[in-house]
Amino acid sequence: MDTIRSQAAATLQTVWSATALLLSLAVVLGVLAGALIAPPAGLLAGIALAGLAAAAVGRRRRRVWLPGLLLVALALGLWRFEAARPPTGPTGLSFYVGRDVTLVGTVAAEPEPLDRGENVRLAVETLAAGGIRRRVSGRVLVHLGGFTSLAYGDRVSLAGTLAAPSDLPGASPSSYRAYLATQGIYAVLNYPRLRHLGTSAGNPLLALAIALRQMLEGGIRRILPGPEAALLLGILLGTRTRALGALTAPFIRTGMIHVVAISGLKVSIVAGTADRLARRLVGRRVALPVTLAVLLLYILVTGATPAGLRAGVMWTLALLALRFGRRSDAVTSLALAAALLALVSPRILWDLGFQLSLAGTAGIVLLEPGIERRLGRVPLLAHEGAAVTLARAIRVRPDSCAMRSPTADRSKPYTVPNRPSRSRFAPVPHPQSSRRGAGRPATARRMSGVTNQRNPRNQK
Repeated sequence: MDTIRSQAAATLQTVWSATALLLSLAVVLGVLAGALIAPPAGLLAGIALAGLAAAAVGRRRRRVWLPGLLLVALALGLWRFEAARPPTGPTGLSFYVGRDVTLVGTVAAEPEPLDRGENVRLAVETLAAGGIRRRVSGRVLVHLGGFTSLAYGDRVSLAGTLAAPSDLPGASPSSYRAYLATQGIYAVLNYPRLRHLGTSAGNPLLALAIALRQMLEGGIRRILPGPEAALLLGILLGTRTRALGALTAPFIRTGMIHVVAISGLKVSIVAGTADRLARRLVGRRVALPVTLAVLLLYILVTGATPAGLRAGVMWTLALLALRFGRRSDAVTSLALAAALLALVSPRILWDLGFQLSLAGTAGIVLLEPGIERRLGRVPLLAHEGAAVTLARAIRVRPDSCAMRSPTADRSKPYTVPNRPSRSRFAPVPHPQSSRRGAGRPATARRMSGVTNQRNPRNQK
């Protein structure tokens, strides 16, 4: 009993001393709480000011300044979710649901081809209804009945009847609506009249990444036949399950569909390889920006999926830690990645792919060491692989990461939409921590992010 108590006390002390971890968790908690409550701006400002005052007054006493900073982080998360709420009234798209409108906006992503027609996500700039034109903000999902030549960044005018997202056949009520809400979409436009207004209105960096992806896809499809090309594209760049055609069912039945998804492992391979090559070709000083540029480009080329973004942020933190001679802590890196992404896009916390990515990574980081110790009689080559697989599987059970969207019908259970999903699964290599990491592969030892302890080799 005394041993258990001492271990619990040591664990609490470790958590209490991990300032970055606690602040990150406070930000995430604030964003989640923002979906349940809507505190006035004055109250949030008061909480933040009170926290800053406590931190300033008690800056020499951790028991005073840390709770103060936690209040600031909590208020920041609450404010960020409130700021990301869709506008109401005449400036929001939902206000015009059921009315005939004319929208002018920019294609915000690559058009998604369907069996008949395609889906286009449009960032709306202006809306005309009843003879009055207004500036509005928001995104709308457009269903087009045929294949068009639209591309990312095109400016278009669409005329039709704005509607609320409808439920998909076989899916639970409101589940598809919740899925679209995580992407900031609250209205759809079915088979509108289309008029092309111009091109090159999007982000130049994203346009470059999309052009590079299309170039790679074209080259692979010219070399390999259809099924093999689709499989290779899925492994290298990620793909929608629809693009696999007849290969989709066998991959799902064998539990291997994650092979064609962009996972943290693939991001780790790209980042580790780029870092090693950059160090040899351009030297240690220039290697960091080169590696980060390659990492960013790969994430954009593969569609900036939730798992890719999570792994990208953790790798950025890990590379910065290595650059400044710090030792990485995987749990802190994971929490920081979640907090940073939640601040950029609060609704990512309700994205199923992001939840699976966090759960899988947390399972590997927290559960794998204990599982590996219990596999002592398993051959050494199978040790780590079996432990990682079991740890990941435990944490990504359906009941472990089903978080409801803030727009979902709370009177009904949450289910995943019965549709081809673009969620990404994120198995990642072993992060290095202060307790273990020796003997791991170089890529695994470098994984993870922010640290709170200097490398002993750099200490005098």
